[in-house]
Amino acid sequence: MKPKLSDVAKFAGVSLATADRVINKRSGVREATREKVMEAVTKLGYEPDPVAVRLARSGKKIIALVVPSGGSRLTKSIERCLAEIQKNSDHTRVQLRMVIYDITCPQSLSDHLNQIHQDVDGILLAAPDTLETRQSVAAVIEKGVPVYSIFSRLQDGSVKRYIGYDHYKIGRTAMHLLNILTNGKIGKILTHSTFQQMTAYQDRLEGQTAYLNDQQSRCELVQLPRKYDSKDQARILVDYLDQNQDVIALACLGYETRELASYIARNTQKYGHLKIVAVTMDMQKCIIDALLQEHIDAILYLDASRVAKCALSILIEDLEKNNDQDDEAQQTSSHILDFNIFLKDNLPQWALALSKEQEQEDA
Repeated sequence: MKPKLSDVAKFAGVSLATADRVINKRSGVREATREKVMEAVTKLGYEPDPVAVRLARSGKKIIALVVPSGGSRLTKSIERCLAEIQKNSDHTRVQLRMVIYDITCPQSLSDHLNQIHQDVDGILLAAPDTLETRQSVAAVIEKGVPVYSIFSRLQDGSVKRYIGYDHYKIGRTAMHLLNILTNGKIGKILTHSTFQQMTAYQDRLEGQTAYLNDQQSRCELVQLPRKYDSKDQARILVDYLDQNQDVIALACLGYETRELASYIARNTQKYGHLKIVAVTMDMQKCIIDALLQEHIDAILYLDASRVAKCALSILIEDLEKNNDQDDEAQQTSSHILDFNIFLKDNLPQWALALSKEQEQEDA
């Protein structure tokens, strides 16, 4: 019986997808791995079916977007993005798969990556920069599956590409806006993020701290711990505000911005003095309305769907390159997107229209 591609993959100790990439001369495979596969081809006497090769080269690429649970706004935004992409004729050669792991359980990400890597051509990953993450990613890359980080970078260089935003710059920008809005007032500035394990949060925090140091500010930057066992994170924020009357501003809030903005709107006499810069990945009617009604003062908008689309295009382009260079010779780069700063007076027409559309849907 003639050997099959699955026999080659098993002999070489790689996934079927990796063996297929080597046979079809696609990029994203280490030279050492490529050599192991070709050695298996020689020893087993495997001969690719020319028709199968042509079909494989014209077939769909399977891309997995791996994102954490606990951030419903991010997850829903990406889900909408995937639906849009699948309808786009320019991406008919792509099959997308969304994988959601439990960010509170380190083993969850490892288990998901281990399950999917044999069935996909590439992975776009948003994950905390931990030892467990780096080990899991290294194992997947060793099998020949390219992994690019999105939204939040991995610091050790194990991932060749990062597609997302400069969160250090976002942190500095948030502090600069609050410095203007508070007119130099001295007090506590509360900073918070849904995903504090992410490098993105640490980068923002570093940017915030650096700005205050550069300005020789006497304001105190306070990190509010994330409590995953709480069903009402916005309530935790409000409790802190009630217990600390010297808080003058808030920056870099997570998806609790919606609930907090609603709470402040109902208690303007108590919290109306606060200056708020909200970082959001999903423009909702309640957040837009909060800005228009001056319950929050500025929005730093990070378009999650734009990141996903950009990362997908970059990964597909890299996969389709017939590149015989080893991984060390391939380009290592980041693709940094520009974020938007929205104030009450410069909200774009699409945001205003979105607010009206959502209002009609709610009605």
